[in-house]
Amino acid sequence: MSSSDLSAGLPGPKTNAFKHGQPFSDNYWIQLRKAQDLPVTKSLQHLREVLLKKQIMILVSETGSGKTTQVPKAFLNDLPPGQKIALTQNRRITADSIAYRLAELLDVSLPGVIGLCRRGLYLSDGTTLLQVVTDGALFVQAKTDPLLSAYYIIVIDEAHQHTISTDLLLGHLRWVVKQRGNLKVIIMSATIDSARFQSFFSGSVGEKVQGRQFDVAIKYLKKRPEGDKAVQEVIIKTILQAHRTERPGNILVFVPGVGMVNGIIYNIRKMLKGHAHQRPFFQPHEAGELELWPLYGSLPSEDQDRAIMSQAPPPRYGRPGRKVIIATNIAETSITFSRVSIVIDSGLVNAKIWNPETESWILQPQLASEAVASQRAGRAGRTRNGVCYRMCTQKDFVERTSLHSVPAIQNGDMVTECLDLLVLRHNPIDFEYMDPPAPETVGKALEILKAFGAIKTGKKTGLQVEPNGLKLSHLPCNMYNATLLLEGQHFGCQDEALSLVAMLESIDGDDVFLPTKTEEQGRKQNEGKIFFRQDRGDHIMYLNMYLSWRNESRLGTADAFLRERVLKGSVLRAADALRKQLLKVLMDKCGWKDTAVGLTNSKFYTRVLCALANANRLRIAMRDPSDERDQTWRTMRTDLPCSLYQGSCQPDLKEQWIVYNENYAGGQLRLVTPIPLDIILWASPRGPGERNLTDSDFVTNALVERMMVMTKLPESLLRTSMPSLTTPSAPSE
Repeated sequence: MSSSDLSAGLPGPKTNAFKHGQPFSDNYWIQLRKAQDLPVTKSLQHLREVLLKKQIMILVSETGSGKTTQVPKAFLNDLPPGQKIALTQNRRITADSIAYRLAELLDVSLPGVIGLCRRGLYLSDGTTLLQVVTDGALFVQAKTDPLLSAYYIIVIDEAHQHTISTDLLLGHLRWVVKQRGNLKVIIMSATIDSARFQSFFSGSVGEKVQGRQFDVAIKYLKKRPEGDKAVQEVIIKTILQAHRTERPGNILVFVPGVGMVNGIIYNIRKMLKGHAHQRPFFQPHEAGELELWPLYGSLPSEDQDRAIMSQAPPPRYGRPGRKVIIATNIAETSITFSRVSIVIDSGLVNAKIWNPETESWILQPQLASEAVASQRAGRAGRTRNGVCYRMCTQKDFVERTSLHSVPAIQNGDMVTECLDLLVLRHNPIDFEYMDPPAPETVGKALEILKAFGAIKTGKKTGLQVEPNGLKLSHLPCNMYNATLLLEGQHFGCQDEALSLVAMLESIDGDDVFLPTKTEEQGRKQNEGKIFFRQDRGDHIMYLNMYLSWRNESRLGTADAFLRERVLKGSVLRAADALRKQLLKVLMDKCGWKDTAVGLTNSKFYTRVLCALANANRLRIAMRDPSDERDQTWRTMRTDLPCSLYQGSCQPDLKEQWIVYNENYAGGQLRLVTPIPLDIILWASPRGPGERNLTDSDFVTNALVERMMVMTKLPESLLRTSMPSLTTPSAPSE
């Protein structure tokens, strides 16, 4: 069929103005014809007319309407010279997918008319008119350009997700629109409460567009599964049953966390393979091949892309193969999965909730909201009629499910967020949040920022960002890890601190250790932990692990190394990629020079421990002398009893002090490293040449005072235990 035949009856020009009048490709006409059938297409002219009259539009349209690609594209011809459109997405994987999809629809390449901006990637040039950007990256842009003056239209997509970055952007945009009368804002979602958003944005208008094109049947269980293990077993049973009996199409499974993703894949593969005492679940002639793919946020980008783009396996004995994606809530966003017609919804999401009083986290699965459940079910009706299996009874869904999810901003510790707001010259205490965090959380966050020297309080000026705070705000990691990066420079172990932080950020929400399948694998993995830990703690274990893997990669023996140590290459590759991103930010924004101690240096571990002690100055615990079993620790900040997570380092009895990464409800400390008291005191939060614990150092005084309470030792002894030297190598090995 010729291009003229393909374009017959379709609206618009016949040549591509974005490519100097070249003819459109055949694929362009095919995609344009498909777009004519999208529910949102017939409303585009009306939406354009509305936004010409109003500054802010709240657009509600169900999953599958085409709003994410078609709405921003429709305004390209309305841009003033030198202005752009920003389209936000909540996740990297979604931003990448949407950017390349928009480029395909416009018959152009990236970068060009379509740009892409997210952490670690900037694809944009002088011709860019529509920038796809993660909400976090747009918020970073606002730090240097608070008015976001490069943009004429800002489209906030997936607003119902209530990510922290999106909610901060919404509050900031409420201020920006008052300063810029020409700025247009579109807020889109399938499930938001339009009236509530209209109330938050005074003078805004609400619009609703027809959504899903295909029907999705909803099926429930007859009996509620109790506990994660039971939910996982029912999901596995449903996957296998659907593969054998359901309509054609791929399967998308939603689970609360990475552990369940890996557990489902491991158990299904084991069942399909069979073993000496059990036949395979399917014989080859009974069902087609089943191909399993994990999908979650900390998975390296290339592995995420393979999960999305891979095709289902070919038929076997006349029976179709299926692709199964087992995903966390990353798959709720604007990603179109090929040929998905079956969704299996666990009905759960993992919630990580901060308690400012105890400075600890609660990590637990919660019931997903009706809005989330609707989004998940909609994945099955994108391209054909589908079915959604919900892992609960219909009665439970009606009686126990809330209408909307709790916004993430109300669950987090707000430390980084308060610093970001202060950089933007907003006061976190009276900032116009759509869903405000608890005042106690904000108060605790400001206290922590002061302890890190990131902010100060002036009598006349109020809260102010210190130079150190500006550096910390540039780093895309939590406050403790950002401090570790900067302190690494003071102690001469920048390279080691960079590698360690990359690992710590990459294992957040994931595990570098593979599930062991045999006793031999378990033995090898435990031996590896001991070898890498070297009795020095979890932080040193992850540092040594990364350094060993990087060395093996250079030698071309990384795969053998991963097999021998039973480790996930995906986590180590993610750490390596993040390390490069952090290094660029440090050099561009913080004037950082990369130097390493080197493993052969006798002070290697001492310098790293000094940096760790300084960065984790608020996360120190002492062994409780009143516990005869020596299993209880007490945190210095709260003086609350704690135990160590079973999988963390278990220090020798001679070790009395530790730093930790997280404290979970019930007093369980995770990611632990023992550090001698003299290093903790000597590595106090002052410059390397000023480690004399002067009276003006309120953080150090507070540290010593707490140690006096916990150790019952006199102040003079604690203070004199610190060497009166001024070089980072002072503490002995």
